[in-house]
Amino acid sequence: VCDNAVHYTGANLRDFKHQYPLAGSEEGIREIMSLLALQGVKKILTLRGEYEGYRHVGESRGIEVVEVEEDEVPMFAPAWFFLSNPSARDGNWLDTGLLSAILNSGHKVVYDMAYNWTAEGEHTMIQHPSVKMVLVSFSKPFGLFYHRIGFCFSRTEISVLAANKWFKSIPALLVAQA
Repeated sequence: VCDNAVHYTGANLRDFKHQYPLAGSEEGIREIMSLLALQGVKKILTLRGEYEGYRHVGESRGIEVVEVEEDEVPMFAPAWFFLSNPSARDGNWLDTGLLSAILNSGHKVVYDMAYNWTAEGEHTMIQHPSVKMVLVSFSKPFGLFYHRIGFCFSRTEISVLAANKWFKSIPALLVAQA
């Protein structure tokens, strides 16, 4: 099923060796932030106006969420950066220059593709080494909100998601496969 999710994204995610089924991409956000909190991360970055769930989940785990203006990206020291693309801010793909600035500033990026296939164009630079994790969801583009289908692709193991490989919704995965 993860292979279908790779095909669905239209992205080359083969370098992301660790793959986890999720109950929607929101589960991935929560668990990744839980892991970051366990690792002592105290601050993450997002773009101003980004998906409000990042703030709520981060703050519930003791992580400060700093909203960055687009032109301020290079001024911030490298940190974990949660980024939706297409953007939850306006539903459009991020400007390539902005995406380059984020990826080339040394940030560790969690690339949230929950809105994939809802905007004209295509994602770029997903293979950039700064992209550490990619989240995908079947909810928004296919109207499968109540099926809770998502996936996380990561370059490194995510210990808090390991159990998802055994405790998953088989009906949801069959819907995803279809």
